[in-house]
Amino acid sequence: MPVLSMHKIVKEFPQRRILRGVEGVLPAGVHVMLGPNGAGKSTLLGVLSTQSVPSDGHFELDGLDSRRDLEALRAKIGTVGHRSFLYPSMTLRENLSFYAELHRVERASEVIVALAQRFAMEPAMDGVVRSFSRGMQQRAAFMRALLHDPPCLLLDEPFTGLDPRGVEIVMRLLAQWREEGRLVLLTTHDLHLAARCATHLLLLVRGRLQAAISGPFSLAMLEDLYHQHFPLIGDEAPA
Repeated sequence: MPVLSMHKIVKEFPQRRILRGVEGVLPAGVHVMLGPNGAGKSTLLGVLSTQSVPSDGHFELDGLDSRRDLEALRAKIGTVGHRSFLYPSMTLRENLSFYAELHRVERASEVIVALAQRFAMEPAMDGVVRSFSRGMQQRAAFMRALLHDPPCLLLDEPFTGLDPRGVEIVMRLLAQWREEGRLVLLTTHDLHLAARCATHLLLLVRGRLQAAISGPFSLAMLEDLYHQHFPLIGDEAPA
C-alpha cells in the first residue's frame, strides 16, 4: 500500500512564505486536509503533484524521492485541481486518447469507455471540451486523472461544480479507493462531505500541519475541530 512521507517542505514566493516546513507520514486511506483560505492547501498539493518545485524539503512516495524520481512519481499520482488540464479545442475523447498515450496506458480505448460509463459521460465523449459546463469539466478532469490507474490521488476541492449525481459518483469512488488501499489526499470546505469520506484528518494552519487525526468522524466533530483551530481567518489570503 502507498505511503507518502513529507520532509520539511517549504514554499516561498516574493514577500511571502506559504509552506513552513510541512512534515508528516500519510498511510493509505482518505486524508481530508482542512484549513482556511491562505493556509497553503493548494500550494502543498501543487508541490506533491510535482507541478510546483518546493523552495526546500522533499517528499517520498513508495520509495520514490521527489528530488530525483519525478517521472516515476508522476506515473503513480493522479491530480484533480482548479484546472482541468484538458485542451479546450479538442473533444473529450481526443483529450483522453492523448493522455492515455502520454501515460502509455494499455488497452486505452477500453479504459476510456469504462471511465465514460463510470462518470456518465458517454453522450459527451465527442463534444468539444470548451462547450462543457463546469460540472462536466470536473467529471472529465477525473477521467483524465484516473486513466493510468494511479495508487495516489491528489484532489483539490474535487466537489466544486458537481451536481448531486456527480458528487455521489465521486463519493462512491472514494469509498472504493479506500477499500482498495489507495492513498487519497483531498481538500474541501464542505465539512458534511468530509465527514462522510475521511479516514484521516489533517489540519493545516499558516503553512504548518497542526494535527493529524484518525477517524471515523462526525459532522459535529469536524465543526468543533474547525472552529477550535481556525477561529479567525479574516487576515488570510488565498493560496
